[in-house]
Amino acid sequence: MSGLSKSSEDTAYASSVGILSDEDRIALTQQTTAKYAAELESLLIPVAWRHKNGRASTLFESFYHAFHGVWVGINRERNLRIHFAMIPVVMALAIALHIDAVGWMMLTLSMGLVITAEFLNTALEHVVDLTTQGEYHLSARYAKDTAAAAVLAAAVCAVVIGAIVFVPAIFAQINAAH
Repeated sequence: MSGLSKSSEDTAYASSVGILSDEDRIALTQQTTAKYAAELESLLIPVAWRHKNGRASTLFESFYHAFHGVWVGINRERNLRIHFAMIPVVMALAIALHIDAVGWMMLTLSMGLVITAEFLNTALEHVVDLTTQGEYHLSARYAKDTAAAAVLAAAVCAVVIGAIVFVPAIFAQINAAH
């Protein structure tokens, strides 16, 4: 063996026979995935829907745009992912504590309020970014901050509702165990 380490020898051999490095393989995989995703999108989504700025012409198109908005929000907004991740936790706790129908309604409404507020906050942030064209404006900051405050208010309300629903149920479980 020459003075090369095993990984250096592997890399040298791979490059001599045309095998891609890990970095090149990852880059190629990402490019190919993006290419096929774009091709699949072009097959599934009518061209008229992709660059539309008017009203949806069909109910199906309206639902497509709504679900696309959910996908955009989940993929681009960390806080929205956190709120969505809390839904199964709340539901599991409600099932475990045998929450009644009224409690389920309160929990469902509060979770819906938080998710709705987060989507509206995200939409407002996009519109503000679009209108300010990347420049700082104090009014834009106030708009974004107050929209974030709306999400905070909804989340605090959801926590209070969660406490109202869950605390008595937890104490009932504790008392039943004794």
